[in-house]
Amino acid sequence: MQFDIDEQGHPVNIKAIESQPAGRYSEEAIKALAKWRYAPRIEQGKPVIKKNQKVRLDFNLPQC
Repeated sequence: MQFDIDEQGHPVNIKAIESQPAGRYSEEAIKALAKWRYAPRIEQGKPVIKKNQKVRLDFNLPQC
């Protein structure tokens, strides 16, 4: 997943950059990441956008 963190600490511009199998869980991963919150980046005493962050999300499904 690739995304930016806005001035309030919200993930924005979220994209799935790789998925196995291709595209299978991308939509759910985007929804999950959109709920996360980060401490905003502070430069010269003001919050700024932090660009091009990456994180890997793994989904574990129960075996039937």
